[in-house]
Amino acid sequence: EPAVSVSYSSTSGYLYVVGEQKIRQIDPETREFTSFEISASSDSDGRLYNAVDTTLAGDTLITLDRGDSSQNIGARVICTPAYKFGTNEASKNSKAATFKIEETNAKYISTNGETILIATAPDADSQPAPAKSGVLALYTNAGAPIKTFESQDGEPFAGVANLYGTYYAASKNHLYKLEKNAESGEYELIAQKTTRANKLLAADIY
Repeated sequence: EPAVSVSYSSTSGYLYVVGEQKIRQIDPETREFTSFEISASSDSDGRLYNAVDTTLAGDTLITLDRGDSSQNIGARVICTPAYKFGTNEASKNSKAATFKIEETNAKYISTNGETILIATAPDADSQPAPAKSGVLALYTNAGAPIKTFESQDGEPFAGVANLYGTYYAASKNHLYKLEKNAESGEYELIAQKTTRANKLLAADIY
């Protein structure tokens, strides 16, 4: 199974590798997988259907899963373990909390520990074609929607990241910064056009 995302936890020192239907943990010292695993064969809330990205908030692994339309499972976010997340409108067990999202073409996810930012990028063969290719959706870490933003020129997003509490995003020809206005308390998206095509966005882990 090909990996779709890799995340590193600076607090635990472990790497997490995400495939479409499995998440495995790697010990960097031994360079081997540990016994930790989240998979599609589980019957728990944390079961994977179509994982596309993951991020970390401390030791909590936050996974973006597109679900499975054939089983009437919509797009959702899975937080493992659930002790800090999923307290509002989420199904919980001792291992995971999940909450539904509206963005069916969600592809990228990032967090600052208090909120979760999701970016959409439809697949080339998506049918029907979405009305809006590039959307940023901001949620609380319990799954309550805060605000959505559209990309410039309708471009699909190429990635999102959080650095020192500030969100950044990229689409094909634009870079973005998401800030909270100190006076109004509202989130504002600032866009800047780039001279080259952006393909991916990542943040320094240190």
